[in-house]
Amino acid sequence: MKKLMIIMLSLLELQAASAQVLGRLQAMKEPVAGRKFHIVYSTAGSLLENERYIEVSAYYYDATHKTGGEKYKLREERPYKVADIVIPVNTVLVQLVFSSVNGTIKDNNNGNGYLFPVYINGAPAPYALYQMSTLMEGIPVDGKLKKDLKQGLAYMKEELLYHPSGEEKFRQRYYNMLANSPETEDKELLIKKLLTIPETKEEDLMMAQLYFSYFGMQQAADSLDQLLLLRFPSGKYMEEKKKKQEQPPVPHSRSGGDNETPRSAQEISRARATGMVNEPVSPFTIKDLDGNEITFGEGDLKGKIIVIDFWATWCRPCIASFPAMQRVVEKYRNDPDVRFFFINTMEKGDAVQLVKDFLQKNPYPFTMLIDEKMDRLNLYKAYTKLKVEGGIPAKIVIDRKGNIRFRSAGFSGNDAALVEELSAMIEMARKY
Repeated sequence: MKKLMIIMLSLLELQAASAQVLGRLQAMKEPVAGRKFHIVYSTAGSLLENERYIEVSAYYYDATHKTGGEKYKLREERPYKVADIVIPVNTVLVQLVFSSVNGTIKDNNNGNGYLFPVYINGAPAPYALYQMSTLMEGIPVDGKLKKDLKQGLAYMKEELLYHPSGEEKFRQRYYNMLANSPETEDKELLIKKLLTIPETKEEDLMMAQLYFSYFGMQQAADSLDQLLLLRFPSGKYMEEKKKKQEQPPVPHSRSGGDNETPRSAQEISRARATGMVNEPVSPFTIKDLDGNEITFGEGDLKGKIIVIDFWATWCRPCIASFPAMQRVVEKYRNDPDVRFFFINTMEKGDAVQLVKDFLQKNPYPFTMLIDEKMDRLNLYKAYTKLKVEGGIPAKIVIDRKGNIRFRSAGFSGNDAALVEELSAMIEMARKY
């Protein structure tokens, strides 16, 4: 009897070790293409708790896209509900969504999804984790998954850990994810990879040159510029460079112009709703043009709504947005609760002198600060601290409690839209 109990306990331990648990869902074994996938679902505490009959929609993905789906009715095996899902051949990923029979109540793991990579020989199939990564980008899919770029990058790294040969196929996407990650370690990893790119492919060198420029590593970017012109004198890079040189400057009106069409209140409301975050920022210090230290989160800035605009003298969209930013600054000039700071970052050369020269020609009444270049890989202190994504121009709105509430990147050229949207963000930040 004692021997039998030991065997049963051992079997239970092995079973638990191979089980996958996601929220209320448990799979006793990894899914395998062409076989049945047994799942155990608990309704306790869920929106489906009082539903007598529950369905699960299974969506299947191969290496490139969603291939189809099928519905199953869950069987009662108290206190759980179970189903056996048949996974089609060539499937690499299974996504499950639980719902009431009429479809009005759904459970998709609080927006995180019930995602199961299909296994081959004890490891996730090639492209399985890659597909999971793409689903984390907020692309509309069945089940309405939440956008989670951090988790998406984690899935991509795991894909390449299991299948390192796939990096060449996923390079552009993977490198973009690393570049846009707020984590310093990811940017360092990208730069290390860029430094090892072979000099034989023009497209790879063009990609590396763009990333080096993005990170403010101008010496490396200039070196690749010369290498591309020397090795590929009739190539795509030379062609694109000629087009840029021939392109006329973009006209811009300081007052906004009659050609601007403000976005509707509904569009602005939607932008605010999708872009709102709640990320605490610990105090940090950078200097102004005269070398005076400004500490965010302390002193007279504590308890204020802070608007930060990241820019550089070489960034045309940044400068093009300044007339609109001036209008916003003027709008809140007499408001003691709102402060504006323009942080010059990723500058090419003597940042302080370049900003002073710029202001002499363009006397904007802005409080200018200079971002500090860090020792590691030419990253910048404030830009990294505030986890800016997508390059510059970039704007950050911080509430009175020191939490980032909004991030926005780029400039469309529409002054009125920028004024209205940024004003709306400031007013929303007042509520916290």
